Amino acid sequence: MLQHFRKRTSATSLLKACRHTHQHGTFAIALAVAIHEQGHGLGVEFYSEADPDMHFIEVECYGRAAEIGIYRNEPPALDSILAKVNSCCIPIILYNAEGDVGHYSPIVGIDGKWVLLPYTDEKFMLKEELQIRWSAPGIFRQCILIHGS
Repeated sequence: MLQHFRKRTSATSLLKACRHTHQHGTFAIALAVAIHEQGHGLGVEFYSEADPDMHFIEVECYGRAAEIGIYRNEPPALDSILAKVNSCCIPIILYNAEGDVGHYSPIVGIDGKWVLLPYTDEKFMLKEELQIRWSAPGIFRQCILIHGS
């Protein structure tokens, strides 16, 4: 996403900023903080359902997020998120991927009933299918909105 907004950073520094681990991957709040800190002026909004059982990395990242002005908001309806997609506003959402695994992907476009998810095998998904996967049991509804200037 940083490349989309013409922001340069190394993959190594981004992975470190995301607090990525092989065991847990990356937590959404860590990704939001990393995009803000590595994005050189990009705006970041964070949406997530409340998590009553946060990992210590998430707790630390929520603290850092508050220091830089990023706060958790309740997630809006998926249609509301999709309505914001344009070249200056790209959402990254968590949804249930194949094998019942949570997966993050940016949404870079809408074409009628299709949503463009470039970091998926299919690249496109029906809006109705994405709604089902975004609301799947065991998957927190999470979204990071990235705003360019």
